Amino acid sequence: MEKSSNEEKHIEQLFKRVNIPQIPEQQIESVVQMAADYLPVERKRINLWDIAILQLTTTSIVFWAACAAFMAITVLSIGSAKSSLSALGIFVAGAPVPLLLSLLEVITTRTPAVIELEKACKYNVSQLYVVKIMIGTVLNVALLALVTTFTSQNLITPLKMFLTGSTTMFFIGFLALLIATKFGQSLPVMGILAGWIIAAVMLFQNRQELAMMLLNIRLLPLLVLLGVSTMLFIFSLHAFSHQLTTLDLGGTC
Repeated sequence: MEKSSNEEKHIEQLFKRVNIPQIPEQQIESVVQMAADYLPVERKRINLWDIAILQLTTTSIVFWAACAAFMAITVLSIGSAKSSLSALGIFVAGAPVPLLLSLLEVITTRTPAVIELEKACKYNVSQLYVVKIMIGTVLNVALLALVTTFTSQNLITPLKMFLTGSTTMFFIGFLALLIATKFGQSLPVMGILAGWIIAAVMLFQNRQELAMMLLNIRLLPLLVLLGVSTMLFIFSLHAFSHQLTTLDLGGTC
């Protein structure tokens, strides 16, 4: 007891010697407010356009270069195609490439270090990544429209080609998002990207009747297929966004 009493007296003497400054209440409130603005008591939702601009400015230059190369190669390949059937094969094979590249960028850039930073982010992290994928989707549609415009003289039915490419893009995007949600790794998504291109090229080269069948699809059934594939894509994007915080992204295995 005496030892404890002596320690208390020693601590009291130390407090008397040390000059402890009085911090004004306004300064304390200011610091607390700054912490509240930064740390996520509740994830905040901000304007969609603000997020889109943020994501556009932080997108890798490699992604933009890859999309530009895709467009140039596709236009040149369709322009040099021997027939409209070959042109359709090239168009369908390359249709989902920009979207898959966008998804790959999301997966490969979300490293453990980025995940740690996200824990102190006051914005809705899932919302940020969904907008990033949606930017890739819109860009993909825009590129398909540009490719269709620049190669319309080589295509029998440009509108059908565009709708077919968009349907393919949304369906392959649906599969890729399901795989990403299941495994959380970039390698399976890369496999879908490479596998789709190789399979489509082989199918359209060796089976001309497949291209003829696609060209002969009427506009209404094609629009129905586009609607179904779009809904599947939205469903998989919703599932991906809800499981995003539990996914260990960034790896390749």
